[in-house]
Amino acid sequence: MEITREDQGTLMSTIRIKMTVDDYKENLSKKLKDIQKKIDMPGFRKGFVPMNVVEKLYGVSAKVEEINRLSYESLMEYLKNEDIRIIGDPLLSDLMNNDRINWEKDESIEMIYDIGIYPKIEIDLDKFEIERTVIIPEEGEIDKQIENYRHKYASYEVSLIAEEGNMLLVEFNLLGDFSGVKGKNEHYIVLNSEKYGYMSKLLGMKAGDEVLYKLSDFEDRRQVLYFCGLKEENLKEGVEYDVKILIKEISKEILPELNETFYSKVYGDGVLTYEEFRKRVEEDIRKSYENVTSIIFTDNVVDKIIELSNVVLPDDFLKRWMKLKSEKFANDSNFEETYMKYSKYMLRGIVIRTILENNEIKIEKEDIIEESRRIVREEL
Repeated sequence: MEITREDQGTLMSTIRIKMTVDDYKENLSKKLKDIQKKIDMPGFRKGFVPMNVVEKLYGVSAKVEEINRLSYESLMEYLKNEDIRIIGDPLLSDLMNNDRINWEKDESIEMIYDIGIYPKIEIDLDKFEIERTVIIPEEGEIDKQIENYRHKYASYEVSLIAEEGNMLLVEFNLLGDFSGVKGKNEHYIVLNSEKYGYMSKLLGMKAGDEVLYKLSDFEDRRQVLYFCGLKEENLKEGVEYDVKILIKEISKEILPELNETFYSKVYGDGVLTYEEFRKRVEEDIRKSYENVTSIIFTDNVVDKIIELSNVVLPDDFLKRWMKLKSEKFANDSNFEETYMKYSKYMLRGIVIRTILENNEIKIEKEDIIEESRRIVREEL
């Protein structure tokens, strides 16, 4: 077997693998014997079909399969031994047209593959500076988050009259025949007439009262249909539907006082004063901003490295590879635009991977799990 490499332009090479019959005849013979053992053909006992018959029926397909396997494995071993790092997958060259090989008669066969070479980037992080944004929470943000916590840990008591801010259990009922779909469902809503104008009619009402609307009264028609358990396709075109809202329960929100009991619900033991509590809230907000600014900072660093290093990709190879690997890309009428987006992702991935490798940083599965837990803890 002879393997040669020919450079074909920017980060692209052609690999030629020349094989003689001695390279594949042993494995091909084993493959045909395995086929012979499994053949069940009229006139012969299973496993005893003559080899000349097996070769006539399956010889060419077995040969194609074996040579493809052997050439691909040899290619990957060659790349490993020569320390050639590729991007994407090796592709059969366009030179491998249907007339190039007579699979039935040729004994010496040449397989030709195209490969894209993984770009090498020289990165010296000491050569440039990138500013990192630090966001300091404003007092109003802290106040708002404290109020959010108070609403989260609020208690409720029954109220006789519906007032602004009350929690209502209501039944939305779209009146009409919807072919077996009932058209009504119960939902909890917070009475907010400023945000949802239709709720103003619910103010001052009692449990058991109901209000009739036209479907056209609602700004968000799709949300109301969802509340009723319906979709647009359940409705008849040109029909003006009525919506009945029945109040079933009214609850008044009781916000907790700012005291040690409340602080412990939010953060557990250890927070005793309002000042300590407020400081913890500020730290949480700051951390949430740090997650965002870290992403922005990383993006800026990667963009700067790409700009300074003038790194490029084997674009022609990658475009062909993407189209061969995905029907979605092959049929994309805006493929050039799509490729530009994907190539940016590839370049960013290459830069980040290079930084990790240069600094001998390994990310294990446990690291990903722990980081995910940290993010979830901070969000909650």
